[in-house]
Amino acid sequence: MQKMPRLSRFAVIGYEPPRFRQFLESKGLRQVTKDPDAVISYGGDGTTLKTEHLYPGVPKICVRDWDVCPACGPLAKHVDIPRRSGVQLCAACFEEVLDRAIKGNYKIIEETKLVASTNAGGKKFEAEALNEVQLHNLNPMQAVRFDLYLNGKIFQRECVSDGVIISTPYGSTGYYYSVSGGKTFRKGIGIIQNNPKFAQEPTVITQDLGKFVLRGVVTRTKGLLFVDNLPRFAKLSQGDEFFVRKAKGTARFIV
Repeated sequence: MQKMPRLSRFAVIGYEPPRFRQFLESKGLRQVTKDPDAVISYGGDGTTLKTEHLYPGVPKICVRDWDVCPACGPLAKHVDIPRRSGVQLCAACFEEVLDRAIKGNYKIIEETKLVASTNAGGKKFEAEALNEVQLHNLNPMQAVRFDLYLNGKIFQRECVSDGVIISTPYGSTGYYYSVSGGKTFRKGIGIIQNNPKFAQEPTVITQDLGKFVLRGVVTRTKGLLFVDNLPRFAKLSQGDEFFVRKAKGTARFIV
């Protein structure tokens, strides 16, 4: 394993920060809120997303209360939810991974992120997503109608649905997984309409991701543009555009 920088300053996001503060102090480490070497995320998937939004690109150690941990080798087959990329650790695995992080004997897994943007209503909105970007109907009793253009060419015209999900590989085991009927992917960017008028298979784009640009145009009714569980969004009306690109940075996980 390649020698990595030793880590000693940790931010903690999640349910039990005092518990981790005592644990880190017992190992001679520091709990900080600014400029951490790494971040400990203690909780579920929502906590991981929050942690990435608070500390984008900073290496993360993700801990949750698994009955059986995906990182525990053969026991993973007993987990009844889809695996992401092995970045979620159980409490039993955590100390071993932390000890390696302290010594610089760890590995980094990088995950693709997306960036969504719009100037709808004259207000600029831009945010990065670890899981997915969504256009969603504003009124649950009305479908949102829109056109999609991929890299300047028409991709899907006259869409009538509850919206569209643009997913990373990491996010493909989340909402995308449910909407697609249990399909996931480990490379590329996935696009799927949510509850469309006409049934459609998801599309996974795997080529030239650095040039990936999905442009959407709302043609009727209204929609919301948002990412992950970030508590802010943009309202889109008829004629408004939004864009989704591959982010320059990645999310980084310690394993």
